[in-house]
Amino acid sequence: MGVLKKLAKGEFSLAVTFWVFGWLINGLLLNSLLRLLLFSAHGPTKLTASVLLVIIVIKVFLAIMICMGIYSIIKNKGKTFWSVVALVLQILTVLVALFFSVKLVPSMLKVLIFL
Repeated sequence: MGVLKKLAKGEFSLAVTFWVFGWLINGLLLNSLLRLLLFSAHGPTKLTASVLLVIIVIKVFLAIMICMGIYSIIKNKGKTFWSVVALVLQILTVLVALFFSVKLVPSMLKVLIFL
């Protein structure tokens, strides 16, 4: 929890916040796990549906935390071109994550309930 608290407070640099947490962890790692589970050859099971729901919640939560961190960096260190670009991109990431959550969560809940 200490890392997430530092992230939300903007105690990491803009580069670490955007590239490591935003791109590498939330983007590459979690998206790879989502795709791996969504396109598995075994079809939907309760386990994959549960793991998908957990990953989606983590993605949305982490995207919001990154957004808060970038906003804190802007507030504390001043507005720069790259900080504004990072914030706009992160807000778009939050919106996309929420959109896909709305699309995927109901189908995953059906799998959990009816399997």
